[in-house]
Amino acid sequence: MSTDIATIIGYILFGISEILPLINIPANGFIHSIYSGIGNSFKNPEKDIELAQSLLNTKPTYANIINTIATNPQIQEIINNLLLNPSNANNITKLQSDQEINNLISIITHNPQLKTTILALANDQKLNIFISDLINTPNIKQFINNTELLNKIKNDINKKELN
Repeated sequence: MSTDIATIIGYILFGISEILPLINIPANGFIHSIYSGIGNSFKNPEKDIELAQSLLNTKPTYANIINTIATNPQIQEIINNLLLNPSNANNITKLQSDQEINNLISIITHNPQLKTTILALANDQKLNIFISDLINTPNIKQFINNTELLNKIKNDINKKELN
């Protein structure tokens, strides 16, 4: 019985020794081959490096985008804000497509006095309450639809500006 076991172990070791040269493992011997094979089999492949290399080889524009994002702190902050609040992406799309809004933003950005005035009006609590009450007034629709009255107000404003 013990000779049969020794014979089986001998055949197994002989088979392994014949197969090991065919396997591409950088090892110095039988035990080192097993150690290297087992160690490498549980190691995660470096997917990030492979992904980066494939992006560089196939689509260099992705690499440029990633590089721009990585080196520009303003863009990083915008992307972080979008990741925290994805609903803002719709607002950005609207801003990009509406030329009138782009013009208004440009005018406000290049005019510090106008920007200060708009911020003061937006932060004025009394004005906000007044506008809210005015909008909720039932007669406001009649006022807005009364073009004669609106034209008269515009003319009065223009006359005061001329004087």
